[in-house]
Amino acid sequence: MIEIKGPHRLDHIDYYVREVSAGVYMLSNDGERIAEIGRSDTNVREAIIKACGVQRGVDTKYAYFWVGYTPNAKAAFREHCKLWHRYMYMKGIETHPTPPDGEDKVGCPVSECEWNQANGLSSDDY
Repeated sequence: MIEIKGPHRLDHIDYYVREVSAGVYMLSNDGERIAEIGRSDTNVREAIIKACGVQRGVDTKYAYFWVGYTPNAKAAFREHCKLWHRYMYMKGIETHPTPPDGEDKVGCPVSECEWNQANGLSSDDY
């Protein structure tokens, strides 16, 4: 499991997210309740900025974020799945994360995941 750090204020993203790396993120309005999760297979900083609608350093959607770096796109997908099952599944928000481009045979690491069953995969297929 990777270390996910935060919450951090979005206006401090340049301080907390310096690496260009694959990774996962969570976004919040109040720094407590998770409103959105996501990942980037290449540049998690840019994904956070895009998801928040940041323009000229002003947040137009969320005020806080958490971030975790991963070594590659497959690892980002696995962590994204874990976060989705933990924070989004029960809320009925969003659809299950999809694997990175070219990795369509990668399963969700969460056992008994309905997405795996629907796609003929298992949690062992990662």
